Amino acid sequence: MMNKKTVNKYNLSERHIEVLNAVVRQFVLTAQPVSSIKIAGKLVAASSSTIRNVMADLEAAGLLRQQYASSGRIPTVSGYRCFVDNITPPKIETETQIEYEKNTVEQNVTGQQLFERFAQLLASTSKLIAVVLLPRLVNGVLERFDIIQLPDDRLLLVVTLREGVVKTILIELPLTLSSYELIGLTRLLNERLSGLPLSKLSAEADARLADTGLHQTELVRIILHNTEVLFNQTESAIAGTGKVLEQPEFQDPQKVKAIIELLEGKDILLHLLESSDDQVSVKIGDEIGLAETTEISCVAANYHVGELHGMLGIIGPTRMDYPRQMALVGFAANLLSKLPIKHTLS
Repeated sequence: MMNKKTVNKYNLSERHIEVLNAVVRQFVLTAQPVSSIKIAGKLVAASSSTIRNVMADLEAAGLLRQQYASSGRIPTVSGYRCFVDNITPPKIETETQIEYEKNTVEQNVTGQQLFERFAQLLASTSKLIAVVLLPRLVNGVLERFDIIQLPDDRLLLVVTLREGVVKTILIELPLTLSSYELIGLTRLLNERLSGLPLSKLSAEADARLADTGLHQTELVRIILHNTEVLFNQTESAIAGTGKVLEQPEFQDPQKVKAIIELLEGKDILLHLLESSDDQVSVKIGDEIGLAETTEISCVAANYHVGELHGMLGIIGPTRMDYPRQMALVGFAANLLSKLPIKHTLS
């Protein structure tokens, strides 16, 4: 289905759209500038001279450009955007659907391993970098705490959320409480705090525990007044870095360095994968708004774990197979959202 707004912006005819789509698809396939001869009669039912005139119009509109004089054309960021806005992603082939389900649903993979498996599957099927950002637990609702005493002055804090997510945190703290006292402390914490969003623990815990004196103990202070550190960190699973570096766009060592630095920056990944709704979003080159991403595109979508949401997507050169990548990301996000929501994170 055509995006009328995009078509009207450039005053494009059906022929313009047909030629633009043909140039994009051919360039994605070959990584070589596309001449009118390459697509005449094969991808577009028109003569080479007619297509050459249409290409000139598209170049004047800023949708195509020449890398050098007398060469064929390649898409600009605006050209890719017009292409993306005027396509309908295909359905994922049955074989790929079976591969995803076989490696996740049928193997009963859970927790961190589940997100890593999805990253690996996305990387394998897209041939690009795949990133899965785990849900931020601070947006969840507390179901219960469990505190388990371990040897060597260590405690294992097990936080269960109503969304079905279980987070385990290792705390090193000398503790003189007996097992009986630890059970009593845990019971009181759950009685007073169960049902409270983790984002409100720090603000409301003191008042809820004031008559118990628990809010003054070191252990409780560590748990309740460090929610940003304990529950608001962005954890990720990344796969496929080697595959994308095989692309001709990333043969330059400086571009390789930029990709690696990009993946190491959690805030940048959040910005890349951020999507305003549950639709698949595409950010292309300069649209991302970062100096280091002018030759990079990102296809991303939200997924849900109960009321929590995370993000997943693929990152690669602007010269990517957008229809297929959009279909893959949408399918993966939908499948991950449908899986049982029992996830244990550490």
